[in-house]
Amino acid sequence: MTTCKKEWVLLCCLVVAAACQREPVGGTDPGVKEVNTQFVFNIATSATQTKQEAAAVQEGEHPTFRGISDAKLMSYSLDNDGQILTEDKNADKLYDVSQLLTGGNTYRRVLEMSFPLQTNTLLMYGRAPQVKSGKYSSLQFSAKDYYGYLDKYTVTDKIGTANFQLGKRLQDEEGFYAMEKLIAGVLTVIMNTSMTTATQKEDIAEDGFSLKKEDYPDLWWSMYYKPDQNNDTGKSPISSSKDRYPLEEKLGHLYKEMTTIHQSTTSETELRAGSGEANLRVVQDLWSVVNAVRCATPLSVEEAVAKAFAKRIHAHLQVYFEGTVSDEGTPVTGVKFKDVKEISAHLLGGSYGGTAFGADIYWPQISNISDYRPVEQDDIDNFNAAIGSMNPGDFPGNFGIMHGAAYMNFMASDYCFYYPEFFNTSAVGGIPGDATSGYSARSYYYPAEILYFGNSPLRTSNKEHKTSDYPESISAWNSSSSWEQGTEEDPDWTGTHVTSTTRSVAMRYPIRYGVSMLETKVGYNVTALSNGYISDNNHAVQEKETGKTLDAEVEPDKKIAIKDNSFKLVGVVVGGQPQNVGWDFLPLPIGEEGNKKIVTGFIYDKAVVNQKIPKGDGSGFSSNYTVVFDNYNESGYNSRNPETSGDYGQDKVYVALEFQNNTGEDFYGNFNLIRNGGYFYLIGELDPTQATSGGFSWPTDGYVIPPYKYDNDGNYIGIPRVFIQDYKTSVTFKFGLNSLKYAYLTVPDLRASSLTMGLSVDIEWKQGLEYEEVVIGGN
Repeated sequence: MTTCKKEWVLLCCLVVAAACQREPVGGTDPGVKEVNTQFVFNIATSATQTKQEAAAVQEGEHPTFRGISDAKLMSYSLDNDGQILTEDKNADKLYDVSQLLTGGNTYRRVLEMSFPLQTNTLLMYGRAPQVKSGKYSSLQFSAKDYYGYLDKYTVTDKIGTANFQLGKRLQDEEGFYAMEKLIAGVLTVIMNTSMTTATQKEDIAEDGFSLKKEDYPDLWWSMYYKPDQNNDTGKSPISSSKDRYPLEEKLGHLYKEMTTIHQSTTSETELRAGSGEANLRVVQDLWSVVNAVRCATPLSVEEAVAKAFAKRIHAHLQVYFEGTVSDEGTPVTGVKFKDVKEISAHLLGGSYGGTAFGADIYWPQISNISDYRPVEQDDIDNFNAAIGSMNPGDFPGNFGIMHGAAYMNFMASDYCFYYPEFFNTSAVGGIPGDATSGYSARSYYYPAEILYFGNSPLRTSNKEHKTSDYPESISAWNSSSSWEQGTEEDPDWTGTHVTSTTRSVAMRYPIRYGVSMLETKVGYNVTALSNGYISDNNHAVQEKETGKTLDAEVEPDKKIAIKDNSFKLVGVVVGGQPQNVGWDFLPLPIGEEGNKKIVTGFIYDKAVVNQKIPKGDGSGFSSNYTVVFDNYNESGYNSRNPETSGDYGQDKVYVALEFQNNTGEDFYGNFNLIRNGGYFYLIGELDPTQATSGGFSWPTDGYVIPPYKYDNDGNYIGIPRVFIQDYKTSVTFKFGLNSLKYAYLTVPDLRASSLTMGLSVDIEWKQGLEYEEVVIGGN
């Protein structure tokens, strides 16, 4: 978006023209000391102008101009002519020019306006209007997803009031957290299925084996994993001197995989997928194994008890889920949640009786439920109102949030599943190892809208000029020769501020975009393409499962053949995004005086128009666009001395790409299983210090990009960072040979009957920084 040919450029100009002979000579209104003029706004289109689709972000070959709305113009009389505004201050006058341009083929508009004498600088803001209907509707995206959305667009003439705030995706927090409680509660009671005195122990008679209820101990599902409730001895919970029998082993494996949240060697906590879609896949796998045990022929009294216990689990699953279940022990299919009101009634009480979560007799009474945002009896009506008629299977997508915004933990001491309200994980765009930053579902925003920003000194003339007299192209507008009119005795356009004789005024610099843009492409790197496959993480997962060092040929990684559209790109998550930017479109600290801070979170862009990932290296692939805010870090800059170190202290940015597995097979990710049709995330690290110069250049026409920093000699200091307003950051993300080993947000592998990130990144800034191929997480 600078004047360079290949940048995301909006060619805009502001002009003030003569008042068409209707005002006195000079156009001066002596009462208010202002000059009456005509204000002419002109946009010259460019073949290299630059959201999710080229036309929506005005990127590509002559895209459709959507116009400018909510336009504000402010005038200033600075101490010296030829300056731009470098710090926020009160304006002399604010002009609300609202629907400045309507789009389409309308590029000019003339308005009657007046400017205070001595005006020498103008500031302009605007936004691109959302279109009421269009292609996004056929793509099943909302207008907010497609065009971006702001919760605040605040411009006044007073210092410290400018505020542009990303639109928070989670608007219904009460409903969101109610759904989390509901799903976590269902899984909690299922995994706490028991046969105890309190939950009705029964005499057991299965296939010729029988046992009186008083002859076996109170039995919880967890005892098939850890018979003494603390250690996994590998012994039967019925006969502690015997090793677990196969049917017991299956129940133990299920419990272990469901409730064990693994940690890696770096103490990174496993990400357990918590979406409704992921949980239905897990329950379907779990139910299939339970059904196999339920329909099996026991070979011992211990297995007869296990079969009876599986029947108990099966009956419990039927309370909350429906699916196609055979009495032959074959896999269960078509699992869905039952109606949410029926689930709530069984879980929380109501017509089924009970109090709070105690309505289900299998709710663990020892659990300190207050730690998990409980539903108390008095809140049940409010809870039911909050969940309404939502389908838990659509969670959290029914709140406009990405699948990865919901993941679960298991509190082993209290036998409870829960959704952490706050989390800190690089897998969805956070900063690895930064334990001080916590994020929640509230931290997800819509992409930014297209915003316009002008900050310019003036050219003035004592002559009248027609609208057509002014240069149209960006190069002509910035060329001094375009303004060298008149004669030597009577030169034109030599003035730099408004006087009583001024008849025409022009902004010296064009209006640009106040936002930045990420262009995303996805392909495969050379190594993966030459091998024809990428590897999953099976070997490492099996070593973790068994606790043994295994030969590679014993448990080899699965080779996933590279085919066209093996994976579908369904979302782009940009981390480290400021929620608010201020008058200069840089991150704005918010909060109480004395405690202000930059609030950051994630932009989740779900309006991915080009979802297919063809077999190839990414060159020439279709692009997806995400409009973002500038991520300049003032404190990072202040802690460095760039004149001596060359280090500008700017942040890395983590981008997580949301994929759907369309390979036709399951594979292992970082910790667990990525099911066919399931969703997973791979992360790319964008480091501004790792880029090559790549033809990057700052504007040389006098227009400068905030922050307005200058060295001791008065030279402008351009500070490279990942996202710079008015620039497009182009990234080609590439699958490497081992990328799937770093796939995040996985589900436990419950399929077995008795056993059980990395992205390569090429980044290019159009006429900016260029990144060579970067492999993260190992390759």
